[in-house]
Amino acid sequence: MGNNKIRQIHLRLSEEEYKSFQEKSKKYGGISQMIRKLVGIADDVYAKNHYDILLEMTEMFQQHNTEINRVGVNINQAVRQINIQALKNSLNTQTAQNDLMPYLNKYYRLLIDLEKGQKQLLKKFMRKTTLN
Repeated sequence: MGNNKIRQIHLRLSEEEYKSFQEKSKKYGGISQMIRKLVGIADDVYAKNHYDILLEMTEMFQQHNTEINRVGVNINQAVRQINIQALKNSLNTQTAQNDLMPYLNKYYRLLIDLEKGQKQLLKKFMRKTTLN
């Protein structure tokens, strides 16, 4: 921070709060040093919360991406078979629907889970980054 400390902050405290400040600040060498230290720690906590949430989001997206890719491969294989049957004029629409629907349903569920996960992480992010 430097030795050129010319700015002051005025703070109103109750007698009880003041005594608490006085007592707790002894460990830091004074109230000013304690406040400077706690502000630095608050920045570190804020940054760690952001990092933790970003890490959690990355892991969630990687998991969902892997699952979505797997389902996408299955959908592509099912559609390819349907197209081959259609070209041979041997397409049974009921069979095609039965083959394809489980994959489409799983894909839809994955997208819903991803959306829920995003909303949960956003709420968590907002809670951890909002000052109380």
